[in-house]
Amino acid sequence: MKGWFKKSKLSTASIFITSAMLFGMFFSTFIASTNAAFNEQINYQGKLTDASNVAVSDGNKCIKFRMMDAPTAGTELWAEEWKGSTSYATTTSGQFSVLLGSHQTLSSVNFNQSSIYLELQFDPACDGTYEEVFSPRKKLGSVPSAFESKKLGGKLESDLATLAENEIIAGQWNFNATTTLSTTTISKLTVTNDTNLGIIKTGTWNGTTIATNYGGTGLTSFTLGQLFYASGSGTMGQIATSSLGLLTTNVTEGSNLYYTDTRSRSSVSATTPLSYNLSTGAFSINPASTSANGYLSSTDWTTFNNKESVLTFSGPLSRSVNTISMPSATGSVNGYLVSTD
Repeated sequence: MKGWFKKSKLSTASIFITSAMLFGMFFSTFIASTNAAFNEQINYQGKLTDASNVAVSDGNKCIKFRMMDAPTAGTELWAEEWKGSTSYATTTSGQFSVLLGSHQTLSSVNFNQSSIYLELQFDPACDGTYEEVFSPRKKLGSVPSAFESKKLGGKLESDLATLAENEIIAGQWNFNATTTLSTTTISKLTVTNDTNLGIIKTGTWNGTTIATNYGGTGLTSFTLGQLFYASGSGTMGQIATSSLGLLTTNVTEGSNLYYTDTRSRSSVSATTPLSYNLSTGAFSINPASTSANGYLSSTDWTTFNNKESVLTFSGPLSRSVNTISMPSATGSVNGYLVSTD
């Protein structure tokens, strides 16, 4: 596969791509390979000729490679310069071969996208100014095997779990209601940072019973209202409460007595004017009489209140609400005598 880059007016050199297919083959490996170790560089070969299509002289050449996200303008994704005593692109009969990524790692480039373009720039004098910017940019392609690699979605080998390698899954795996693990055997499962291994919200547990030494009961069913008890070494059973004989008539009470109405009523008493019925536990109080204390009835209250209102007073006595008073005597007012009088 061959293709030309257009030469600019500033230089007498043009570049000819002799191995674009080789480039694509390495590119496909770089995108989504699951090989644990491979050379993360891209082999790129080209040929420099003059305007008459004659190969340039042998020697060191200064070339800059750029990866862009658009055929023109756009954003630079990666760049690498081949210049200086240890990194020239050396031509032989005009041909050169470089490994892109030798001086600037390609690990930061996201190759999991469809539009990446390679641009070449040439500095004939190696003075730091790249007069030749070849166009058009070449869109990076792929080889058939890359379509299979695409299925990995850009995952690295370290992102994938391998059963034979005793992998540790750092993320969370979620299984929906339609997931069936009919042939999967898990010899050991450890759950950390969670109080529940799982909750069966609907349906029936189809596994075998969980033995007591693994935190289960060993029972396949339960009866409402029955108690669990250790029926043997490592086994549990159920028993109805009615068969236990836990009655107050045949179980020793000890220091903590059972509650009964009779016991509670016998611990209560009352003093007059209150009275207490031990049989019913009811308190009562009788109305007051001339010989017994008790409560004041509404009739008695009305009678007493009416008696207070019929009282009258004449000077020097006077009444203000419930207070009766008398002033001290003076030359003009009747009253009581003070001690000095």
